[in-house]
Amino acid sequence: NATVSSQYAIYIRSSTGNTVQYNNATAANNAIYLRTATNNNISNNDASASTNYAIYLYLSSHNNTVQYNNVSASSYAIYLTTSSNNNISYNNASVSSQYGIRLFSGSNNYISYNNVSAPNYALYIQGSFNNITNNNASASSMYALYITSTISNITNNNLTASNYALYLDS
Repeated sequence: NATVSSQYAIYIRSSTGNTVQYNNATAANNAIYLRTATNNNISNNDASASTNYAIYLYLSSHNNTVQYNNVSASSYAIYLTTSSNNNISYNNASVSSQYGIRLFSGSNNYISYNNVSAPNYALYIQGSFNNITNNNASASSMYALYITSTISNITNNNLTASNYALYLDS
């Protein structure tokens, strides 16, 4: 169990082949944070962040598996930026203000079988090529699945939102 009052509960930087499993990670800013980390397995964790990211894959964090986690945060439950070839599946993700799962500028990420809830954006995909299949995504006030500047395969998702279930923007 990792609980901190400020920055990171679990921080993995420039490391390969780690297994982060069966943890209760709680932090003010980032519960589980990977930076330039590859081929890691992040699974069966409870991760929560009171301000920023429950799970964050940042800056060339490639070929990671993030699955079977229960994650919650105020801003981002799961966030990938400039990271590719990751498998994000079978997670329960919820946020109180912004993004359930957000991908920015990555390719060949597989987002599947997740249960995601957020007020604004349940799934937000920007600037990447990804496979998005079999997710349950719910947004209480805005977008269940928002896709911009992206080419993606989108199949068999259950999308619920008060404004837009699926929003595609070139």
